[in-house]
Amino acid sequence: MVSLLERGDALWVIVTNGRLWRLYSRRAHSRATNYYEIDLSDLLADQGPGFAEPGDAFGYFWLLFRCDSFLPHTVVRQGRESRAFFS
Repeated sequence: MVSLLERGDALWVIVTNGRLWRLYSRRAHSRATNYYEIDLSDLLADQGPGFAEPGDAFGYFWLLFRCDSFLPHTVVRQGRESRAFFS
């Protein structure tokens, strides 16, 4: 995974065992220790006060890990167009 990012073969790498999902970025300071991790079983069980509906937490997971999230999009910020991810 680190080799893929260092060689520039990928901007992002997802590593999962089905329960834990980790998102690594080529732009991270430390590619081996800086990542975003989601425990999918905890996320699906969470029905706490932070979400209006039980499925809301999974919706955020889907938005982050879906294919479209890793494709660059044209966005306009302060009147200037640029290419960005996660727009």
